[in-house]
Amino acid sequence: MVIRNVANLVPPYEIDGQFAETQAALEFAVCYLKIAHIIVMGHSRCGGIRSLLTRLVDDFDPERALDKWTKVAEPAAREVLADMPDADLDEQACACSRRALAASLKNLRSYPWITTALEQQNAKIHGWYFNLSNGDLECFRPESASFETLHLGPRASE
Repeated sequence: MVIRNVANLVPPYEIDGQFAETQAALEFAVCYLKIAHIIVMGHSRCGGIRSLLTRLVDDFDPERALDKWTKVAEPAAREVLADMPDADLDEQACACSRRALAASLKNLRSYPWITTALEQQNAKIHGWYFNLSNGDLECFRPESASFETLHLGPRASE
């Protein structure tokens, strides 16, 4: 099962939340399909993340649907803008995509059925980041809050 949305975000669990579609899809996948692996996949050059960064600097409107949705990643974006004020938008977007992915993994753990599946060792959570510029697939390591390149075998050029 694949859930696709703008910026590949996972909102935090809310009982009467505004992001019911994502919550319903996650519940269906974990409780009914009994999926064993949840992978949140971020990527470089993410248009949704770029739009969030741009709007925070230029014209953020909390009433627009896109702004409401990407608010999930707003803390990550504000951190990146504070930590990297002189970086270009591409660098900021890559850093924000990684931080938003880490936040989405944390948000997954706020869903009661996911917490139960993790505790019973019926599911695992993975954070992967695809770097379009070099083709690397990176894995988030929560214990070090860092990304490392996954080595899945020889490259085609080798």
